[in-house]
Amino acid sequence: MATQGSNLFFGGIPTEPDVKTLRDAYQDDDLQVGIVIPFVDVAKHIKCSPDSYRFRTVTSRWRRDVEKDTGKVIGAPGDKTFLVLSASETLGLSKRKLHSSARAITRVLTLGSRITVSQLTEDEKKEHDHTQRIGGAIRSSFQTASRLALPTIADGVKAASE
Repeated sequence: MATQGSNLFFGGIPTEPDVKTLRDAYQDDDLQVGIVIPFVDVAKHIKCSPDSYRFRTVTSRWRRDVEKDTGKVIGAPGDKTFLVLSASETLGLSKRKLHSSARAITRVLTLGSRITVSQLTEDEKKEHDHTQRIGGAIRSSFQTASRLALPTIADGVKAASE
């Protein structure tokens, strides 16, 4: 039996042609900070409804590729539009994602604490311990970073004059 290449997809439609269509329609140089792109315009290019899973799949890939290739971040502020984000807006998005990930780690630890460990196999116990240890370390780093006391400018001036 001949082996298939790594481009095998399982019952889905490849996103690459639609992503290329979007990259051609919205050239990297034209994606300047503040540009608003309505979902309906994007949907016309890729010929699918803005409410479809296909739309979300293709546009997620397009946005990820643009960010990887150009450093430009295309956000979706929630009003059925895409927006090329400024540095400040990208920082806000980054902060929201960090907060969201902290909540997700807390959920991981909560779920793990509800497991009756005696009902697990030895391998599962090792996985459980590993998950709890790593999750705890990540959560601890969030808590430590938020509690660090930063020196005030007055402290720095005082120390420099001594």
